[in-house]
Amino acid sequence: MEGKKRVVERFDAYGAKAIAGIGDLPDTITDRGIVIRMKRKARHEAAARFRIKVAEREAAYLLEFGSVDVPLVTDVPVPEELNDRAADIWEPLLAIADAAGGQWPKRARAAALALSLDSDSALTHRIRLLLDIRDAFTDLEADHLPTVDLLRVLHEIPESPWARWYGHPMTPHALARQLTPFGIGPRQTRQGAATERGYLRADFEDAWARYLPSENGTSGTSGTREESDVTF
Repeated sequence: MEGKKRVVERFDAYGAKAIAGIGDLPDTITDRGIVIRMKRKARHEAAARFRIKVAEREAAYLLEFGSVDVPLVTDVPVPEELNDRAADIWEPLLAIADAAGGQWPKRARAAALALSLDSDSALTHRIRLLLDIRDAFTDLEADHLPTVDLLRVLHEIPESPWARWYGHPMTPHALARQLTPFGIGPRQTRQGAATERGYLRADFEDAWARYLPSENGTSGTSGTREESDVTF
């Protein structure tokens, strides 16, 4: 405050964070981070035990390296396969790898591609939901699907999260919540003498065109079945 006048001052408050959890974190976090999915160690696999003294020794080396003045690199080569957001996330790490030299530049870029292009981690729930709903309309050759029928199809998709959505089959309310950011909602339509609540294929066309690859495999945003640049 300057007297009664409010003045906005910008602060550089960036701080790298590591977040661990069981299950999937919110899309707004995973979209802006590097996801490393861990697996339980198999019986035949061996892993070194965690020792605090070893960790402290390794951390001391990293702190010493971090205090070294490294010229700011403003044009870091980033793999073309990464989308814009992934490229922004990986750029500072690739700059560090380039400064370290040796095998690090190659290894860092290989890691960037392996982690960012993993379809299971890159595909957000909402994008996958759009894909599965499009497949449902296409397979059933329908222009309208009652909510109960659409959910039944979603629940039956192998390896999908919809049959165990937070521990229970996805409900009509949960489905509507996931589609709200796209501007899509259920409608009351007349089928013969009866009315039923459901979804119209026409309501999805815009979202499908914006966020999904076309059904022949091409897309104006990504050109692949990977996650498009969409934020909710």
